[in-house]
Amino acid sequence: MVVVETLAKDLSTATKNGYFLNDDDRRPSGVASLRIGKDKVAVVIRQNLFDLKEKKPKDVALVAFVPEKSKKNIRPAEESCFDRIVFYDNSENTFDGLTCYEDVRLPNLHRFVDELVTLVPKEKIDLIHMEEASTPEVCRVREKHGLSGAYMDDVDRLCRNERVAAIAEKAGIPVAKTVFLDFSTHSDKSQVLEKILARIQTFPMFAKPTRIDGCHGTTKLENRKDLERWVDEILKAEDSSTYLVQEFLNGREFSINIVLLQDSTWKALRVKYNHKALSNYVAVFKGGPMMAIQRTFDDAKNGDLFTDKVLKAFKPLHPHVMFYQAFQSFDNPKRYYLNKLGYRPPGGDPSGLPTYNTCGIDQHTAILLCHMDPKYRPAPNPSWKPKIWSNIYYPFVKGRLISQNPFPKNPPIQGDLKGEWFVKPGEEVPAAGHLTDRIVKMVLVSTSKEEQERDLTWIFENWKPDMEFFD
Repeated sequence: MVVVETLAKDLSTATKNGYFLNDDDRRPSGVASLRIGKDKVAVVIRQNLFDLKEKKPKDVALVAFVPEKSKKNIRPAEESCFDRIVFYDNSENTFDGLTCYEDVRLPNLHRFVDELVTLVPKEKIDLIHMEEASTPEVCRVREKHGLSGAYMDDVDRLCRNERVAAIAEKAGIPVAKTVFLDFSTHSDKSQVLEKILARIQTFPMFAKPTRIDGCHGTTKLENRKDLERWVDEILKAEDSSTYLVQEFLNGREFSINIVLLQDSTWKALRVKYNHKALSNYVAVFKGGPMMAIQRTFDDAKNGDLFTDKVLKAFKPLHPHVMFYQAFQSFDNPKRYYLNKLGYRPPGGDPSGLPTYNTCGIDQHTAILLCHMDPKYRPAPNPSWKPKIWSNIYYPFVKGRLISQNPFPKNPPIQGDLKGEWFVKPGEEVPAAGHLTDRIVKMVLVSTSKEEQERDLTWIFENWKPDMEFFD
């Protein structure tokens, strides 16, 4: 494995010569050498590295494109999986304060691929996106150079909410009543309210940007007063973004992640839902806790039929890993409402351990091998031992952490529980703005589903961070 240094001592050389890669890596023995004896050069665009649980094909070169700041966290097992690691300066990246991921910019990704296509034949290059925020830029770079893979239209079909609603309704897939608002063309409050209330007559409602993930920017509107206040705030801020307002669905929120294989078939890995049937929004923005339960796909009753219907309607590009989120009606458990899709691995826990411990398949390995090996079929690792796994998160609540109080122990709980604090005693935190705004995380491993249910119920009712709350 060779590490491509594009920063520190090499950055001045690269800048002086007008290139992203340094002189050594532009020589035939550098990056260009990856094309020799290789049918494909797979490039992973991600914030940090991970190790593969299975061997990659010998005829594929694997490259990682990661920020310089991730270098200190790379372990030998992760480093050994890649033929080359390209580090870049992420200070030019545009992320913060955005209401649409299409506005994200990764200038160094463009510079890197601009040079890569001069060193490696385009038909051998496969750019693999793995994170929501970087997906639009990766798509733009693919399209710019005519590389294989998903372009923005392919992703928008799955991720732009107005297109998702239209495709689902045409295919007969139930979705929540939804109104789309483009505030660059809507400036009259009465017209906005009339449009919303003509379509959705009941409260509560949800309002959120049409193209951003992780509940970011989501607002729950309990009544007309809340609705009018939200519209006033958008108009006052002269926000020209597009938003959707959606009816409240009374059901259990769940998500399923899927490997899309090169032969156009698919395999679902697991189903995830929250304890007490809390939606992600309620669990995150109402103080939590979020208690994520993982089950094998076989535990999802009628899940194969609904999943097949969703995939046939949206026609996601193979190969890749994706997920969808839906609600199972409390009134009619056989009825599912599609809520959203994501054309990338689901987030929540970047380690991927919940999925692996539930089904024996590592989702990071799956996404790479489905791209690299046309014969790849996801199967449990021979050394895998099933675990009944729960992730427990306590999100930010506006206030101050008084102390890092002890985690629940046996007794009263029976499972094996470990925890990690992200906030120090005395530290003040704002209200949660995203799924990843967390005070503390706990992992519970249980010996049975019954034990898991008892322990989660006890924790839900009896434990919480030692906080002083602010108004």
